[in-house]
Amino acid sequence: MPELVRFRKGFSLLELMVVLVIISLTLSVALPTYQNMIGRFAITGQANDLLAAVSFARSEALKSGVVVSLYGSTGAVTNTLGSGYCVISGAGVPGNCTGAIQVFSVSDSNLTADIFNPAAQVQASLQFDALGGLAGAGGATRTIDICRTGFAGRQIQISLIGRGRIVTTGLCP
Repeated sequence: MPELVRFRKGFSLLELMVVLVIISLTLSVALPTYQNMIGRFAITGQANDLLAAVSFARSEALKSGVVVSLYGSTGAVTNTLGSGYCVISGAGVPGNCTGAIQVFSVSDSNLTADIFNPAAQVQASLQFDALGGLAGAGGATRTIDICRTGFAGRQIQISLIGRGRIVTTGLCP
């Protein structure tokens, strides 16, 4: 009479080791790509948030008929918008968001954001006049640079009439 074959339940150690090797190889390829994607999304998200804030400040200036300013909530000389910013009616004082129309926070502390004039000098604020154009621009546009070390940056270019657009720049330092 033939012997009955018993079926094993579970996995052998060799099968388990093969699965672990496959998982570790997959993670070693996927993790750097995932981290790169997170960095790119953070820069893009911050650029979109800043563009929305610029549009909001411009619309508030048009609606209220007075100068409306966008500036950093800390009053820092560098990374002026990187730790938060606000929109306030009037010229205001950078770093003082008391009485702001709206305050915006920044979720990623690895990002830097600065307002620049055409001479590449950091500006403390961005102001819109009652017609929605750049106030005190002297016929010159403004840019806001958003960077994270090792990633392609974004730049918001603001025209004299106050409209902004996002462009991708080179690698951030």
